[in-house]
Amino acid sequence: MAKCIDTNRDLLESISFNVSQFGDYQDMVNAFHKIRDLALSGKVPFVFFDEFDSDCNGQPLGWLKYFLAPMQDGEFKEGDSIHPIGNAIFVFAGGTRYTFEDFVQNSHGNGSTPIVVSSEDNKTDQNSVQETEDKDKEFRNAKGPDFVSRLRGFINVMGPNRQPSKEDDDDAFIIRRAQLLRVMLENDQRATSLFNSKRELSIDDGVLRALLNVTRYKHGARSMTAVIEMSRLAGKKNVLIFQLFQLRNSLICMWMQMNSFFDRKRTVSVDAPAARSS
Repeated sequence: MAKCIDTNRDLLESISFNVSQFGDYQDMVNAFHKIRDLALSGKVPFVFFDEFDSDCNGQPLGWLKYFLAPMQDGEFKEGDSIHPIGNAIFVFAGGTRYTFEDFVQNSHGNGSTPIVVSSEDNKTDQNSVQETEDKDKEFRNAKGPDFVSRLRGFINVMGPNRQPSKEDDDDAFIIRRAQLLRVMLENDQRATSLFNSKRELSIDDGVLRALLNVTRYKHGARSMTAVIEMSRLAGKKNVLIFQLFQLRNSLICMWMQMNSFFDRKRTVSVDAPAARSS
């Protein structure tokens, strides 16, 4: 994203923080000082806050309130002093919620949406109503609605696994997997010999089909990364099944549903002609 905004890399300066590693507010103050130093140097800080939705001292979403003043007024408080941050771009990546909708789902009950209790199962619905009200209260206490109101956009990163909904079966998951696989191999120095002069990737048809169609990667993109990292690719001209997995089955099971992988692999022979991926 930063590269798209600043193609010449002379305007933005990227910096990242993992909020889950903060112990107290002083850690966040130290982060804001680093951001301020970048702004004072003449650069626009492009700040990535990972796991911003972590707990703070046992309070769910407890860090949100500390972002409000920097997001709204471009300043932060340290003791009795107020420090300006200057112009900056804040990017927040959640660690406990998969989508933006998951994050804000508790903010719908701000007094504007009536809750209807079904007569079919009054007790169950009352419990559901109480749970919803508790979550709404928790979200409001954490300043969730105030935080959301300061955002200017969001992106739901889908990941390599199918995420069907009532409106969409998400058949595009295979395209996402293909893109991830391509980028991972392009960035792996051991895999340079797998690409020809036209940047076409040489990979066994069965391996490619299995990687793209396996039912589920247990840990999303990290599982795909692990598969590539643990494969013997150096000096190879083609990705074959016996080069991709020089691993024990118990290790393979850490990353994907092994039976699903090998069931799809068997549909094409190991000795089949290499597929070309561009």
